Amino acid sequence: MPEHSNGPFTILASVAKEWDRCGDYAILDTDGNIIAETFGIVGAEMFPIKYIHRPAKANALLFAAAPRLLEACEAIYRVALDCSLPGPVHLSIAERNLLARAITEAGGDL
Repeated sequence: MPEHSNGPFTILASVAKEWDRCGDYAILDTDGNIIAETFGIVGAEMFPIKYIHRPAKANALLFAAAPRLLEACEAIYRVALDCSLPGPVHLSIAERNLLARAITEAGGDL
């Protein structure tokens, strides 16, 4: 699987123009490079579709949180597999599988 961009990521809101009142966001890596964008409105008069409003800010925040979410999933997965820890670990097999699948899909390490 290809390497993903290095986090932590930050978001940068666009400057709203007269024609853009919904807000678009750029997701930036640690070097300030744009690695992704989210758009509040998709569509235009020239296309035969209606404007589609999207939760651009929420999506941008989720993108920006991705490195920390992956790190948290990896930590929880390691704890769930560590039998030397005192006390019970309350993760079902299904929950461990869900974590493993999310980590793998994000290119993390098990």
